[in-house]
Amino acid sequence: MPTDVNGLRRPRMGEALLPLVATVCLVGLSVVAWDVSLHAPLILGTAVTVLFALRLGYRWRDIEGFMLKGFMEAAGIFPVLLAIGMVVGVWMISGTIPAMVYYGLRILRPRIFLVAAFLFSALVSVAMGTTWGTVSSVGVALTVIGQSMGFPLPLTAGAVVSGAFAGATVSPISPMAHLAATVSEVDFTDHVRNIFIHSLPALVICILCFVFLGRPYARLGADPAGSLLISQVLESTYNLSPVLFLPTILVIGLGFAGWKVVPSLMAGTITGGLVAVIYQGAKVAEVLQAMYGGYLPPNFALDFWTNKGGMVSMYDVLALIIIALSFAGTLSGTGMLQVIMEGALNKFKGQRGLMGLSVVVGSLIGLVAGTQSLVILLTGHTFMESYRNLQIPPLNLSRVLSDCGILVAPLVPWNSNGLFISGVLGVSTFTYAPYAIYCWLVPVLSFIYALRGGLRIEAQGAPRGEAL
Repeated sequence: MPTDVNGLRRPRMGEALLPLVATVCLVGLSVVAWDVSLHAPLILGTAVTVLFALRLGYRWRDIEGFMLKGFMEAAGIFPVLLAIGMVVGVWMISGTIPAMVYYGLRILRPRIFLVAAFLFSALVSVAMGTTWGTVSSVGVALTVIGQSMGFPLPLTAGAVVSGAFAGATVSPISPMAHLAATVSEVDFTDHVRNIFIHSLPALVICILCFVFLGRPYARLGADPAGSLLISQVLESTYNLSPVLFLPTILVIGLGFAGWKVVPSLMAGTITGGLVAVIYQGAKVAEVLQAMYGGYLPPNFALDFWTNKGGMVSMYDVLALIIIALSFAGTLSGTGMLQVIMEGALNKFKGQRGLMGLSVVVGSLIGLVAGTQSLVILLTGHTFMESYRNLQIPPLNLSRVLSDCGILVAPLVPWNSNGLFISGVLGVSTFTYAPYAIYCWLVPVLSFIYALRGGLRIEAQGAPRGEAL
């Protein structure tokens, strides 16, 4: 009987697949049929995985170590989440997010709204280097504007998510883009150039899809009374002025300057607090309370506007992410995930088969892992040696890691990205995922490219990185 380095029995393929299948089924039923929170289904899926680990001979102490390792590998998520919660709360009391909505209603028109939401989210994500910062700031504003124009929330959320994650794949300050290049051992500039050229067809198709999806609502036109009501409520609640955009401009500027996500968000929080005190007449105690508990104006007439931000708003997402990371850590630490990947790897030969398999396996790992970084690391380490043996240029692998590691994440309900987006925008992953067109279209095209032999792109200054 095969054993691992600790002398414990390696799981069979069925033993490795069952915990994963059970968890996917539980989560799917909880969303589609039962309409309950994902906490309990994920805990049950983790429990099933733990039982199989005990059956393989692992001690509870070992399993705790796997969970802790999975947690520690993504520990950087938690300060980002709390910083985002504080930013949203302070930008609500300062009027920054309401100003985005107010001026957006004046500029945007229904016939271009979805395309504008997609492209603007992409540009902001390129500048900020963080999908979460984009979704929690301009994403919140765009969903409110979309609702006032009659667009379904899942449709607007899909456009925002598509743009935010498209921008993250080519942002010079995106940590996940740098990780994909580093794991593949390619020059970052060549990596971004390859991603951009490879993604152009998807970009064009995505824009055309959003034009088509927006046509029924463009024909109906925005409800003037509804837009006027929102504008009047915001005018009566806040002192509205372009000055309120200063915190946003600062965060984007710091992103371009190379600042890390958390420091730039904290700078945006402090600036937003000063704007709230000076321009809105808020008290310091009210700003501090908004940082923790969020803010909505008293007797706010816009009852559909429920996202008030604050660190408290992130606690539910934090709990889900901890559970998801425990599940992923156990699945990986016990070798179950490795058995699944090795079983698939042994069945495909040749360059095209291996590249196609890496897209499929990378996407499947995205369904299991709780974070983008874990997907990139596992997929990269699994396929790097095979790519070398078959003399496949590493730019092909870096593209796969970007397509599957970054873009698949928001489509998975129990991934930290899917959980975050659902919590911030107030829409379930299953409902916005079909409209997050860019996020699933690029991996599909990547698979097609792989079967056709890849894209041939000359990498400047890095012959070894030439993509097939």
